[in-house]
Amino acid sequence: MRDNLVRVAVVCPVFVKGDTTKYPRTCCSYSSGVVTLQQASQPCYVGLMHGFCSACHGFVAIHSAVTWPPATRVNLHLRGRRGRALQAESGGREGKLELELIERDPTEWRRRESRRIAAFAGPALSMPLADPLMSFIDTAMVGRAAGTLQLASLGPNTVIFNFVNYVVNFLGIATLTIMGRELAEGRREQAARSLSHALGFSLIIGVALGVLLQCKAVKLLTLCGAAESAAYFSSAAQYLRIRAVSLPAFTAMIVLQSALLAQQESRAPAVAVLIAAAVNIAGDALLIIDLKLGAAGAAYATVFGELVAAAMLLVVLPGKGRLPRQRPRLPNLVELKPFAAALGPLSVFKVSKNLCYGVLQSTATAMGAVECAAHQSVWVLWSVLSFMGEPLSQAAQVLLPQRFAAAQQGKRQRRLLRETLRMLVGASIVWGLLLGCIAGLLPAFAPQLFSPDAVLWDLIRSVAVPSTVAAVLSTISCPVEGALLAQGKLFFMAGRMSSILVVIIAGMHGIRTSAYGGQGLVAVWWWLAGFFALRVVVMGLQLRRRK
Repeated sequence: MRDNLVRVAVVCPVFVKGDTTKYPRTCCSYSSGVVTLQQASQPCYVGLMHGFCSACHGFVAIHSAVTWPPATRVNLHLRGRRGRALQAESGGREGKLELELIERDPTEWRRRESRRIAAFAGPALSMPLADPLMSFIDTAMVGRAAGTLQLASLGPNTVIFNFVNYVVNFLGIATLTIMGRELAEGRREQAARSLSHALGFSLIIGVALGVLLQCKAVKLLTLCGAAESAAYFSSAAQYLRIRAVSLPAFTAMIVLQSALLAQQESRAPAVAVLIAAAVNIAGDALLIIDLKLGAAGAAYATVFGELVAAAMLLVVLPGKGRLPRQRPRLPNLVELKPFAAALGPLSVFKVSKNLCYGVLQSTATAMGAVECAAHQSVWVLWSVLSFMGEPLSQAAQVLLPQRFAAAQQGKRQRRLLRETLRMLVGASIVWGLLLGCIAGLLPAFAPQLFSPDAVLWDLIRSVAVPSTVAAVLSTISCPVEGALLAQGKLFFMAGRMSSILVVIIAGMHGIRTSAYGGQGLVAVWWWLAGFFALRVVVMGLQLRRRK
């Protein structure tokens, strides 16, 4: 349901704090019962609404047309064909209200829609930063309290867990895409089953990755550049094996966060990330500073923080009329079809994208120690900034499925879709320009913040402009690709990303075989900007294409 309707507490009977007004309703044998509306701040029109009563298993009908403040959304428990029909009726009434508002007062509609996007995307900003935040906290605490060797042991581990984060992120995208589409169509029971299947997949993948990291710790660290003869190698292996224990909780947390986002709830995932960070900081202070456990203490603190966050998400998942808590289970062959249809192309898309990054980075690394150090100094900042556009992609995946479904009904409904898309892209341009300023101004005017070595400063300054362009285009690509995910254009996205990978490989081969006038590192960064330009153009043209 939409934000401009009130939240209805559909239980038999219920009293909501802050409101004493009661409206008559019919519900099975409770013909004299009441439904109480929750109070908020601004008036809007509410018409006939229906919902499944979770207490007496009957249907609730509110017959009063009232002026009432809006809350976040209507949470109605609907079951069966009748439930879907009633939800479609409420959704149609809501769509008419939005159409009336945008035709009568477009400025007011845009103000409400921008507020709705900001209310969702703001808290969601913490989610893509969760794992990098854990690694940053560990690095800061170990660096200050445990010494240089313990800090060095975190270097290869950061590479490994960042890659794991990139790989398992497709679970969250698949869960958000599938559940968002099912909830937009009113299929709550199917969405609940999809959540159960996603949790089952996440636990299996988490356990498999945990076992792999436990058994192949030495090999993985070696692949990441850590020599077995290094003084910090044993500490690095210990950190890797301890932190691998939390991977099932981490993968489950990704699915639970996406399930809440699909129900347009972004505050609870953000709070879970903040609680995990607080637990991690407290654990680091105890285990590293007081008990002197070094990198191993940091790993234990991270494991405990992620377990607490996953447990919190399980607790808040069924609250406020959302889907009930689900037991993890694997789907049968029939139920596997929607996940296979999503996970296959999403895996190709994510792997192709990560390979593009890998080819770009390996080309810069092969240029020599000075170029590699300068590249890595700027890349760390840029990669963190690139995560900050992801909430706009998530907002598009959550808010647009109903817009796409309604757009099939006629030209008037398509206006709502166009306006919401324009607002998402406009927000990405503004946000991207802000992030681009950070990505460009710091390397251009403060290279000493990246490295005290003056030899690197000219190279760091030289990539400031392409870093800015890449940051802007990266942010703009987020809502565009999020809209295609909301449409279900997964095979198209996978195919185009594979084609872009071929282009990037060809371009990096040209850089490796030619000096480009001594501007090889700058050329790599311009290719990074071109990578995102290709994504924006190709995906944007597909989004604009009319059926």
